[in-house]
Amino acid sequence: MTVTKLEANYVALMADYLFRPAIVEARLVNEKHADNPAYVAALASELQEIEQRMSAMERSLQINMGGEDSRPRPCRMPETGPNVRWLRDLSGELINRLHRLEQRAPSRVEGMPPRSRARVV
Repeated sequence: MTVTKLEANYVALMADYLFRPAIVEARLVNEKHADNPAYVAALASELQEIEQRMSAMERSLQINMGGEDSRPRPCRMPETGPNVRWLRDLSGELINRLHRLEQRAPSRVEGMPPRSRARVV
């Protein structure tokens, strides 16, 4: 398998099975969930790890994310700790980066399971 095929498989698998489920969960978080500090902290930690992995993937694939306007902006955690608004803002940023990463990464290799057709907006 060539490097391009490995890259295509890696991006697709990471997006489908690791990134997207956590991002969707963060987008659906509500005030009731915010009452559970352990849940919010775990979700915030997972999103930050996803952000680091995406940055590494962008660098390894040498993907230039475009001009100044399309460059990922770090979503800083509030001084008081993660909250619902911050989780939603960060998940929105991550889903946009994921879409750009998928568009600019090598195409999926045949034989791989199909990508989820549902798109989080």
